[in-house]
Amino acid sequence: MAETKVRVSRGENFVDALKRAGIAAADRNAAAAAFGKHYNLRRLQPGQEFALTLGWPNQTLYQIADSDSEPEARLIGFEFKVDAENRIHMRRDENGELTARKDAVPLTTRIMAIAGRIDGSLYLSAKAQGATDKVVADLANTFAYDVDFQREIFGGDEFEAIYEAKYDEEGNVVSSGEILYARLHWRGRSREKGYYRFETDGRADFFDATGQSAKRLLMKTPIDGARLSSRFGTRKHPILGYRRAHKGVDFAAPRGTPIKAAGDGVIERADRYGSFGNYVRIRHANGYKTAYAHLKGFRRGIRKGKRVRQGDIIGYVGTTGRSTGPHLHYEVHLKGNPVNPQKLKIATGKKLKSAELERFQMQRELIDAMRAPETEAASLYAEDTDAEKSAL
Repeated sequence: MAETKVRVSRGENFVDALKRAGIAAADRNAAAAAFGKHYNLRRLQPGQEFALTLGWPNQTLYQIADSDSEPEARLIGFEFKVDAENRIHMRRDENGELTARKDAVPLTTRIMAIAGRIDGSLYLSAKAQGATDKVVADLANTFAYDVDFQREIFGGDEFEAIYEAKYDEEGNVVSSGEILYARLHWRGRSREKGYYRFETDGRADFFDATGQSAKRLLMKTPIDGARLSSRFGTRKHPILGYRRAHKGVDFAAPRGTPIKAAGDGVIERADRYGSFGNYVRIRHANGYKTAYAHLKGFRRGIRKGKRVRQGDIIGYVGTTGRSTGPHLHYEVHLKGNPVNPQKLKIATGKKLKSAELERFQMQRELIDAMRAPETEAASLYAEDTDAEKSAL
């Protein structure tokens, strides 16, 4: 027997790669059938690798001398790395048939803590402290109801996170789990909030130290990474040329950027609507409605009467209707009257009480014990040389 590795080349499929490894045709086909039960063969990409265990039938010296070519190998064993947490193994059963199974890699969960000051952007600063992309995204999402990350984050603002990380048997970080605690000190360190992850009613949410939910009826902004290009109020219309009321705000963003539902609700319309082009309007609780205009298109399944959850993708940035370029026109209406989305103050979500609050307080104390002491955290902060530097 021999162990070898074969890497898929450009233009090859699964069977082609095994053929190049010298495996007999019958085994190639049997392996494809077994492997295909756990992995879509069409998803294989050039560069993906298989670990193979090969064997050869016994031959006499006469057979070896009489043969014009090397004998084809039998496939004894096979291993494929699906991702950091899963493997596909193939072995022969008691009847000699190839069978495959998908196995989870044993992982160890550890608690990690990061803290620092923002220099350039939250993303780059948190990454410099060792955070994964998922941790940075989850950290930002925790404050989606409080912070406009395009306009309210500055150089020198502080961040902190405690989160789960998963390690393989070799001690390598393979993925990150849930954020347990997140803190931001933003707007030139004039505002500060910290939130603890806590499960209630079968769902995980974030709560401040008093047990008040971080969640709001509507998100601060329904689009990530966009630039505020036009504010709420009277302005000179860029196409019509005269001054008129601008009943919403505009966010400039690349064509195709996902647009989120600002809150839970029911879609009242999703169609072409005059100068607004492709348009979505959602009815929320407490008399609020939100509208999204100039969309390139709607996400599949978005239609009148459909119920959506806060953060669901409803469409994509475009420039349909009366528009000078790709952007989202976003409106909020309260009982039929337009209100400024940037100055909206909506009642907060759930407040923990009684036994739930006591259980939360116990968990909060455990998380606080994991946090770095203030003196230690201070040493993690970079020197603030440009506090007014925007952190877009």
